[in-house]
Amino acid sequence: MRELFDTLKTRSYALTPVLLDTCFLVHTFSHADRINKLYGLCDRKNVGITSFSISEFLNIQHKVPEQVRSNIRKFLHSSPDLFTVNINVNPGEWDNERSFVNTIEPDLLKHVHDPSDAVLIATAISMRADVLTRDKHHLYTADLENFLRKYKINVWNKMHD
Repeated sequence: MRELFDTLKTRSYALTPVLLDTCFLVHTFSHADRINKLYGLCDRKNVGITSFSISEFLNIQHKVPEQVRSNIRKFLHSSPDLFTVNINVNPGEWDNERSFVNTIEPDLLKHVHDPSDAVLIATAISMRADVLTRDKHHLYTADLENFLRKYKINVWNKMHD
């Protein structure tokens, strides 16, 4: 499946106002009605997924139901307006994750205690991008929402029209 993700265009940081979290991607492709909403979102906005999130997905794909993987393959084959945002950190590199986050926003790890989750938010801060996630433990929280107000960044758990 890496080859399909590699076909996505790369978009610069400044042009991607919505980033997808790994768990949001899996959740979306678990529900057929949400896939069409994602197509619509990609048509209306610049939607991206970080290279970090792609690697996370590739690491867990064997645990994901075949129908979800099939839906993702079909989506990627259709050449959606979804972009990859390349970042220089990979899942499991805990020191690099912390360093990446601290370079962008040193106080972020006070609000997102898992450095792997904080990587997405740090990327969003650097891009001024909103985030779509299903992670209610670390990312979709009132504390993080309040912290991100100064950046005018929203974290949502569902797509908005």
